Amino acid sequence: MDRIGVSPAFVVSAYGPGFGAREYLAAVPRVASLGFRSLELEQYAPGASAEWNAASCASLARLMDDEGLEPSQFVAHFCLGDFVSRAGMERAACLEEFPSVVEACARFPRCDVVTIPLPAYLIAARAELSPAAAAGARERLIELLAKYLAIASSAGKRLALEIMPHALVGGTEGFLRLAAEDSLRGISYNFDTGHAWARKERIEQVPALLGDALCGTHICDNAGGESLKLGPGEGSIDFPALLAGLRASGYAGSLDLEILCAPTEVEERYRRAKAALERALAAADAPLAFDSRNPSQGREG
Repeated sequence: MDRIGVSPAFVVSAYGPGFGAREYLAAVPRVASLGFRSLELEQYAPGASAEWNAASCASLARLMDDEGLEPSQFVAHFCLGDFVSRAGMERAACLEEFPSVVEACARFPRCDVVTIPLPAYLIAARAELSPAAAAGARERLIELLAKYLAIASSAGKRLALEIMPHALVGGTEGFLRLAAEDSLRGISYNFDTGHAWARKERIEQVPALLGDALCGTHICDNAGGESLKLGPGEGSIDFPALLAGLRASGYAGSLDLEILCAPTEVEERYRRAKAALERALAAADAPLAFDSRNPSQGREG
């Protein structure tokens, strides 16, 4: 679990949201020079799957191997458009392109996870607030996710969800209810600490709830009211407690830092965040002193 990497936020911060495989080729040496050991891949925009062709993926895979970087997951960011509203779920406009992302992921033999972010869900009309409408939206969500899961599973990849605040799923407990559906058996979870903290979850306990469904992380901090992408120690998350929870759960994957910043700040912000996370890892074995009224605070020192 002590393998520290970076999420696609490193590439977004360095090169902007129009990045693709070419920008990843430029980013890899920078990531490696900072001492990171893993890097998440991502297709950010719809229609950009052609950039992740066999040639570009082979070049990137070779470079990552040369630099000692492991691809920890492939994020299909553009797919969030299918889950932003009931109308989006009905159109399912991104589903057709999803097999191309899975195919790109398969070009990186050590990358086993394809992740879809589930964004804040938009309510377009009062009628959508009725119990019948809410039940119908959930049924459509399950139906659509089952199609995504089938595509990923057919290629031997795990499908993970990254749940943003105000998503239709409703956080970790909502994910567990989804995962109990027969058509969604085997669906996985990418644990974004900032999203969970903004939802006021008891995040040091989240890994224990998830068990084997936990397959990746986005490590970031905030003050608990807004889902910011700050480095550990820049908000109010108790990272030693959180990391102790991850260790106790048996999680063995990568800890991928997710910080959004200006291009001129990338190296310094990620270097500082890595050092803070390493200190938190060293402190994670210290005795924990929980306050049941404020469970993510308080440590014996």
